[in-house]
Amino acid sequence: MPWPRRFASGENYGATLLHELVHWSGHPRRLHREFSARFGDAAGAFEALVAELGAVLLMGHCALVGAVVEGHADHLADWLEVLRHDRSAIFTAMRFAGEAFDFIMEREMPVLAPLS
Repeated sequence: MPWPRRFASGENYGATLLHELVHWSGHPRRLHREFSARFGDAAGAFEALVAELGAVLLMGHCALVGAVVEGHADHLADWLEVLRHDRSAIFTAMRFAGEAFDFIMEREMPVLAPLS
């Protein structure tokens, strides 16, 4: 992660950190998300979509409703391509995002002071 001062706001830093946390949850020793068999070359784009949706769930839980995950707008075209080729992909992505949300929420997370 870049230093927090590189982000437009503390909230955007938090949102981006949550996105990366969802990626973290997919590691083989955690939820072991592997999409290459189904999505081939688009597996990375699909994982990024899962991370984005998972971050949205976590952002809602953390009340970061106005925050933006920074640096990921360039993935939009890739996500759309995946969704064009597989109409059920959005439902699959949301299922994996929900699993990541549950996995992360089950961990004992420290209580942080509000950003000022």
